[in-house]
Amino acid sequence: TTDYMLAKVLTEAGFKDYGEIKIPFYKTYDSIVVKSARVIKQDGSIIEVPAEMMKDISDASTEAMNIYESDALNRVITFKNLEVGDCVELLVEDHLYHAPMEGQFDGMEVFQVFEPMISKEVVVIGPKSLPLRHITMNGKVKFSEKQMGDKVRYTWSAENVDRIIQEPAMPSLTEIAPTVIFSTIESWETVSKWWNEMAGTQMELND
Repeated sequence: TTDYMLAKVLTEAGFKDYGEIKIPFYKTYDSIVVKSARVIKQDGSIIEVPAEMMKDISDASTEAMNIYESDALNRVITFKNLEVGDCVELLVEDHLYHAPMEGQFDGMEVFQVFEPMISKEVVVIGPKSLPLRHITMNGKVKFSEKQMGDKVRYTWSAENVDRIIQEPAMPSLTEIAPTVIFSTIESWETVSKWWNEMAGTQMELND
């Protein structure tokens, strides 16, 4: 999966949000490759983020639950010399080498967040023999589907999206913002059988 982001810092709050970016990953299944991380200054000059400003740390959410999970990590990228008016540009690859459910693919994308967005586009390309099932919750986004020989290209996009005003104790963004969910898995029954085969043997009692 390739992720590209370009964000302009307009306020002090934006400076706090983008001065340090965390990318979650689970090293049992995937690895993160930062292809490019840089600050674009107001005068057009570019400051590349050096390797020593990118570190892997334990995921705080597991620690908060008092769970030690050494494989749940965050790649933390610190954008040094960032100021209000600058841009943050990031290009990251997520390499999945061990799918949780063999031969299947799934994902979820939120199309409205706490900052305004000029545009967001999500593209999934997969084999025609493994059709992608998808649904959009909590609103609408533009969608198109294109045949490409033995593959299919699915595209979701949105432009000029207002920000969500953050409130104390509010529900997660996936419950209130336009959210696209996609999967090659046929049904929840398929998921249930897969989980039972994997977990059932762990629950057999001995003497």
